[in-house]
Amino acid sequence: MQSTAEATRLSRNKVKEARFHRVSKVMSGELTGFGSKVERVVIDPAGKACTNGKIIWIPESMHDNPSYNQIMQEAILAHENAHHRYTDFVAWNRKVVKPTQKSACDPLLHKFVNMLEDARINHLFGQDWKGSRKRMQFTHEVFMQRHKENTTDDSPLKEQAMVAMMTEAIVHEPHWFTTPEVVDFMDANRALLNNAIKQRHTSAVIDQAKRLIKAFREAFPDEYDPSTGMSSDDLSQQQVEEASEQQESQGRNPEQVSSNRFKDMKEAEKAEPKEEKKSEDSDSNSDSDSTLGDSESEGSDSDSEGAGSDGEDSDEESDSEGAGGEGGEDSDSYGDSDT
Repeated sequence: MQSTAEATRLSRNKVKEARFHRVSKVMSGELTGFGSKVERVVIDPAGKACTNGKIIWIPESMHDNPSYNQIMQEAILAHENAHHRYTDFVAWNRKVVKPTQKSACDPLLHKFVNMLEDARINHLFGQDWKGSRKRMQFTHEVFMQRHKENTTDDSPLKEQAMVAMMTEAIVHEPHWFTTPEVVDFMDANRALLNNAIKQRHTSAVIDQAKRLIKAFREAFPDEYDPSTGMSSDDLSQQQVEEASEQQESQGRNPEQVSSNRFKDMKEAEKAEPKEEKKSEDSDSNSDSDSTLGDSESEGSDSDSEGAGSDGEDSDEESDSEGAGGEGGEDSDSYGDSDT
């Protein structure tokens, strides 16, 4: 028989799922005619964090602190909605998943596209929703602390390099490794990494990912391929296939953006040799939920098309500008807090 505590937990999750679904109608682009519709949001006790183009899964528990857990759930919700809004799942499926299944491309291509596309859409979504940007930054800091504890100079070189790229691409902070091979790889390819993120659409990100993998293979030819070192919300090949089907069946396209949207993107600089600072406990982070904002407003950024591109945009696709945001307040809300 179901306990009272279990019934209360499930009831609260249902309320949160409904609230998150309402927010997703706006965040995903559904109401403005682009992106793909979110049909349901699920609070998952198993810790699933992803989307299949129709359902968004949010982990039930990511932190022992209830307030921090709420922030991290809202960050995951924002990130998955950013995929619905900006990711071209059809191109990802056609240019990466299908060739990978046929062993017709590098087996790491899907992993690299996951990382680079995550960084790209987080930047774009952070412009639209200022409060979500703060939530994602907070969440990345928590995850980075865990990576620092689990990935060190003693870890396999490829794993170090993957975490170093993820740190600089997504968190925009210098990596912490001192292994000469990893330091040399990052210094030689930091510009290529940043360029890969500054692409107007997913298809061009994929082309840049291929260039980055080539450099990666040349730097670490004899190392085994890493199975870890990526963000916890990697989309599986199956999920990309399903999201591609949803995008096509709905007849909706990802929001097109201007290259100007990346002009203010923060880039991690080369770390100068110095004494390693003692890592601060993530719980001491001052960015608590009381500072993240609680009123729902889309941010705004100028989206006029510039004369040149920051990145190498290799696909011939529409050059129409993205909708950006409306408003400009430094916050967005997900409804009444239940923590």
